[in-house]
Amino acid sequence: MNAPSFAVATLEGRIVTLEPLAERHFAGLLAVGLAPDLWRWTIDRLETEGDMRRWLDDTLAEQADGRSIPFATVERASGRVVGSTRFGHLDPENRHVEIGWTWGVNRRRMAMTSRLTAWYLRPSTGRNTPWGQSRRAVRNG
Repeated sequence: MNAPSFAVATLEGRIVTLEPLAERHFAGLLAVGLAPDLWRWTIDRLETEGDMRRWLDDTLAEQADGRSIPFATVERASGRVVGSTRFGHLDPENRHVEIGWTWGVNRRRMAMTSRLTAWYLRPSTGRNTPWGQSRRAVRNG
């Protein structure tokens, strides 16, 4: 039996669009991704342009290897990149994916953050969950 594959698509919502991460997002990610408060409670620290370059290169390598599906989070009203999120630890054979690695979205703008989390879970699970990283079986049509 062949394992299902994961499709990569742009996900459009009312407040944000999740665009498949690409080199063209670097400047926007750099503009929002070096704020020290983003990394205060995380293991990763992106403090310089070089750190962001390594992060993007590593993330795009994971994407190319089929290990994750990263997105740039784009605010629809302004067209501005406001962060990144991804489907990671892809396991097509077991129809499993982790959702998370979300950063850059201004946490005070809870409408965007909560909508992003609930909204982008819906295509994979068919339901909302209240947390930002969730291990769920992926439904394939």
